[in-house]
Amino acid sequence: MESPRVMFVGEDQDLWPELLKSADRDNWRFTFAHGGDEALVALDEQNFDAVVANLTLPGMSGAELLQEVRHRRPDVWRFLRAQPEAVAKAEGWAAAAHQVIDLPVGVEDIQTRLSQAFTQQVWKPSPVAETLLSTCPLLPSPPKLYYRMVDLLSSPTASLEKIGDLIEQDAPMAAKILQMVNSAIFSLQLKVNRASDAVLYLGVETTKAVVLMAHTVSCFSSLKRIALPAEKILTHSFHTARYARWIAQMECPRGQTSDQAFTAGLLHDIGKFLLAANRGEAYVRAIEYACKGSMTLQQAETDFFGVDHAELGGCLLASWGIPQPIVDAVALHHKPVWMGETGFAPITAVHAANVLANEQHAVDLGFVLSELNLDYLEAGGYGDSVEGWRNACVSRE
Repeated sequence: MESPRVMFVGEDQDLWPELLKSADRDNWRFTFAHGGDEALVALDEQNFDAVVANLTLPGMSGAELLQEVRHRRPDVWRFLRAQPEAVAKAEGWAAAAHQVIDLPVGVEDIQTRLSQAFTQQVWKPSPVAETLLSTCPLLPSPPKLYYRMVDLLSSPTASLEKIGDLIEQDAPMAAKILQMVNSAIFSLQLKVNRASDAVLYLGVETTKAVVLMAHTVSCFSSLKRIALPAEKILTHSFHTARYARWIAQMECPRGQTSDQAFTAGLLHDIGKFLLAANRGEAYVRAIEYACKGSMTLQQAETDFFGVDHAELGGCLLASWGIPQPIVDAVALHHKPVWMGETGFAPITAVHAANVLANEQHAVDLGFVLSELNLDYLEAGGYGDSVEGWRNACVSRE
């Protein structure tokens, strides 16, 4: 295999010497371009494995450049260096980048992202998924409130009260969050009237996940016009999220895995909302096709659209700059074997939780429900753990 060739686009002269040192160490080949036009000329003249572009460039934005790269060279990995909140203001953000690299970030993190991509340790959306996402007329913009929460949490003065105050500054979102928290899904014993109380009851990580879900669902009012039981899907998503967290806590009691598993479980079916809102009539036919053909919904989706809801949802989250383990878990919760033997990860928890939640709280729409991929679980050493996971989840409800 030839040494990977990477092009960096942007005026980062202070960063370039450090990158060149890492290139020498890892036998990579780096090219540097100041702007989009220069980068496209280089793309026509040379083969690249990845393009890493700053959002702010002379002549065109980094998102616009990466969209052009996507059309010209769909095989090339695309990374956008930007503060995620800034991505929301950029034209053509949807499916522009496979990953968003937050600013400021050093060489080590960039090197890690590239290495994971080149060694297939992270999921990469297909061109079909990217095209479908970029042509959806009704698309949730990147979630500004979520990004602001992440920024606030990085401050040493962060507190639950400040997180609640931040949410309350966005009145429509605060109302949606309170509506979700007070619904039967969460089964709270007391009614929550303030966002700060919601944060207190749920905890910060759960609140962040709820913000993402509320942001997504609030964009899809048109779902009322079609035959998609949105409330049932939300309920199933919450059950899956809880199961995923509990399973992850059993296997990885420390670290971020359980929180990432919960978030991925809550968001694992957002691709269904995307398809229902943007391809409504065709999606109804896909559901009918699955029911008549005795197949899973994701099989029918692939036959109709060339991509299933899991990959489409993962593609959206990647465009938002959501942490990669969450993106991987959403995109591959029906196809976890793609990740190989990577040890226990959020994808392991969400794959199992989705199936176990359907066992206990089935959403019966007439099509075949997904089954556990025992080959994947056994390869990771978790084949004998399923029964324990099942019993633990049922006992904790």
